[in-house]
Amino acid sequence: TKVIQGADGLIWVATDHGGIHLLDKTKGYAAQVLTNDPKDPKSLSQNSITDLYKSSNGIVWIGTYKQGVNYFNENAVKFSYYHHREAARGTLPYDDVNRFVEDKRGNLWIGTNGGGLIYFDRTANTFKQYLHNPANRNSISNNVIVSLLIDHQDKLWIGTYFGGLSSFDGKTFTHYRHSDADAGSLSDDRVWEIYEDRERNLWVGTLDGGLDLLDRKTGKFEHYQYRPGRPSPLQSNYISALLQDRKGALWIGTATGVTVFEKG
Repeated sequence: TKVIQGADGLIWVATDHGGIHLLDKTKGYAAQVLTNDPKDPKSLSQNSITDLYKSSNGIVWIGTYKQGVNYFNENAVKFSYYHHREAARGTLPYDDVNRFVEDKRGNLWIGTNGGGLIYFDRTANTFKQYLHNPANRNSISNNVIVSLLIDHQDKLWIGTYFGGLSSFDGKTFTHYRHSDADAGSLSDDRVWEIYEDRERNLWVGTLDGGLDLLDRKTGKFEHYQYRPGRPSPLQSNYISALLQDRKGALWIGTATGVTVFEKG
């Protein structure tokens, strides 16, 4: 047979070259059309459907023309797959993703490896992309984003690769960059990790400039760096991870092990 009724009451209709149409009997039209998407490995393998069969356990088996057998299990664990499709509007703008952070509304900020910053509204299922524009100072400083954090003020902090550190309040980007002429500037423009501790201190781990502590009032940074031959709490300036433990100590992952800053 080429027509079956699914477990949810929808009627599955197999077509030649048109995929599968799921018909809603109460509305009298196709609620959804299942077709092959060459960029989606979990879509139908072919749009010419030769047969449909629903087994006793609810699995729908789909025979295709020269592209094998597909099956659909409504009860199986399913993962949503978001990716860029040039022919479809409203898809993920860029596929190479480095970081995520969730805001208080349950929406996601996505840091990409060359595609800038993306905001995903999960209710509306829409994406908004923020890209670097050299002519616009109110744009992100670099399209390669390697760290993200939302602080206690719901401000988004963005660490980039060679673009320094930025904050975003929903309207304005504020940038922090390294300057050889300013000892209180960011130590390195490659910001690998951002962390806010329970005392609301904002720590910034860099790729080769050590660990920075930002004074939000002045916009200046205090530097903790490894210097050969000099006393230093760090043994490496490559900071890859930050965590505060229950006792308040700050654990710092580096290229040569873990350093702990004890509270007090």
